[in-house]
Formats: sequence, C-alpha cells, structure tokens
Amino acid sequence: MPLYLLTASAVFVVGVTPPASPSAAAQPPGSSPVLGKAVYDAHCAACHGENGDGRGPASVWLYPKPRDFNSGLFKVQSTPAGSLPTDEDLFQTITRGMPGS
Repeated sequence: MPLYLLTASAVFVVGVTPPASPSAAAQPPGSSPVLGKAVYDAHCAACHGENGDGRGPASVWLYPKPRDFNSGLFKVQSTPAGSLPTDEDLFQTITRGMPGS
C-alpha cells in the first residue's frame, strides 16, 4: 500500500467499524484505508498530489513545496532520524496539521 494511503488511513472516523479481515487488527480503531483515501483526496491531494508525490495542482503556488510522502522523510516524528514515524506521530500531524499549511 502506498505511504500516502497509510498516512491518510491514520485519520480516525468515529462510529465506523473496521472491516473484518486479518489486517484489521493492525489498523487504528475506527479507521479504514477506504475512508482514509477519501479524507486524503478531499483535504490533501490538491497539494500533496494524488500519489503523495508533492505535485498536486495547488503545489505550484506553495512555498515551501508540499512534502513528497513517497520519499519516506518526515519532519515531525518521535522516532530516530531516518526511521519511519509511529502511527501516533502520523495521527498527530494529520490532526493538528503543519504550521503555515
């Protein structure tokens, strides 16, 4: 699964039960990749691009340029540099947003 879908699926949606599948236990409660993609498409894709590459249609007007999620580099994380952020790190960034964005 592309990183942008994993990032977007970290968004919690209250009142929705995750699908019953072997991977459902690995997902945050109340989330799903389908709902995460819908949130990403509605609120993130214009800047970060459909594929999370930072080349959305609005990116030409932004400074700094939107992050390329496919690079695996994250600005806000509680883990050591060079490692992936935790699900909680992603959830907090999505929930709170980034200053100036």
